[in-house]
Amino acid sequence: MRLKKYYFDCYIKESDEIIIGYSAKLEIGMMSIPYSCIMYKKKDEELYQKQYFTEGKVLSRGNPEDNGSNVTLWNCSCLKIEGKWEGGEDTGVQTLFSSEKGNINWHCTNNGADVKIKWNENEYSGKGYAEYVEVTLPLWKLPFTDLKWGRWVSENGNEGITWISWEGKTRSENKLSRIWDSEATEGEVFYTGSDILIGNRKIEITEKKEIRKEIVSRSILGNRSILSLIMPKRVKNIDERKYYSRGLFEGKEGNVIFEEVFWK
Repeated sequence: MRLKKYYFDCYIKESDEIIIGYSAKLEIGMMSIPYSCIMYKKKDEELYQKQYFTEGKVLSRGNPEDNGSNVTLWNCSCLKIEGKWEGGEDTGVQTLFSSEKGNINWHCTNNGADVKIKWNENEYSGKGYAEYVEVTLPLWKLPFTDLKWGRWVSENGNEGITWISWEGKTRSENKLSRIWDSEATEGEVFYTGSDILIGNRKIEITEKKEIRKEIVSRSILGNRSILSLIMPKRVKNIDERKYYSRGLFEGKEGNVIFEEVFWK
């Protein structure tokens, strides 16, 4: 089994809008299941989400016109979207978990990127983030029971910070807590009502808004997907809670997207 998944986001400050995209492929033996999704959230309006079982096209490369600046391009004709994420922090490929049964490799290609999106004949520009994850473990054997992920992006410039923190069935089992900006550091991650604590640093959050709070069989596949009927119970019942907020980090204004995920 192999899961390949790209994640993209963009925050548009002027209109307080969030655009989130996924492009993925799940390979099980000789079978391949592609997937693309877009989510759109504006202020306190209802979340818009649309998905198709098609993969779209993703290209990550250096930009020779800008001294090698990293660029990620996403195009999905079914969703009528084209996006460009340029610049920001690039973590390089990180192996977060390795075992005889498989690995989890993660790569933040653009954190603090300048983003331009064309979607449904509308154009958007803002600050955002792009990453790639490759999982070769069976999805029902992931080494954690709860996961915290998030990213902060500055309003000005191309600064960003991202974190991943997970725990297994006990605090000493399969524990990971890592933070990246210009380099990787270890540190505990905690969410409170008004702060995100990352190691010995803090992001003050305000104007927090819920993007979605669903179990994965509905939030990822949609309410009527037949695939939700055949998914393993541990995968189908994943509880995902995703938010966005204004965020003050070390005196700098920015925006935050963060989530908590629980395996029931």
